Amino acid sequence: PDLSKSNQFVSEFIVEPKIIAKKTSFKLAGFAFKIKLPVSISSPVSHYLDPLSPVTDIDDGRKPLNKLQELWEECRADGRLEKLHRESFLKFHAEYGACFFKDNDSEEKSVYLIGVEAKSRVTIPFEYDVYTIPEALFAVFSTPSSNEDNFSLILKDTWKFIFSEWFPNSGYEFDENSIAFELYDERSMGDTGKVCNIYIPIVNRQL
Repeated sequence: PDLSKSNQFVSEFIVEPKIIAKKTSFKLAGFAFKIKLPVSISSPVSHYLDPLSPVTDIDDGRKPLNKLQELWEECRADGRLEKLHRESFLKFHAEYGACFFKDNDSEEKSVYLIGVEAKSRVTIPFEYDVYTIPEALFAVFSTPSSNEDNFSLILKDTWKFIFSEWFPNSGYEFDENSIAFELYDERSMGDTGKVCNIYIPIVNRQL
C-alpha cells in the first residue's frame, strides 16, 4: 500500500479494538527516562492527539536524545533489554513502552518506561525502575502489519487514529486514572509483518 498518506491507510486497515474486562494492576520493571514534553502538551490526551509532537530533554543519564525511538535503540544496542529478558522476575518475553505523565507545572518530569511485566510477589533488583499500571478497562488496538522501515510511522498514526477518530465515535473517554501503553510481543520482533498492541484505558462517556 501507498504509505505516503499513512493516517488514511491506518484508518482503512485498523480493526475495531478488543474491549478487555477490568485488567488488574500489574508492575513493569525496566528503565525509566525523565522526559520534558512541549508546553502545548497539558495532559495525556493532548499528547496522544498530536503524537508527532517532539519529546524534548530526554535524560538517559548519558547523553541528550530527542526521540523515544532513540531510547529503544540505545537500550537494545547496549544490551540492557537483553539482560532484562534474562531476569528471573520476568513474567513473559514481551516489552512494554509506557509514559507516566506529570503536569508541565509540576516539579517532577514525566517518565517514559521501557520494560517488561514482572511476576507477582517477587523481588526486583534495585538497578531496575518499577512502575505500576493501575487497574482499568482497556480497549486494545493492533497496528496494521508493517515492515521495519514504516513501523514507527504506522504506530504513531494508530495513536492519532485512536484519539482523533475512534474516541469521538466510541461512547468512551480516556481514563486518566490509568496508563496507556504499547505491548511489543513476538509479532514485533521481526523485520516484516510487525504488529504492536496498544492498550488504552477507557471509561464510559459521561452524558
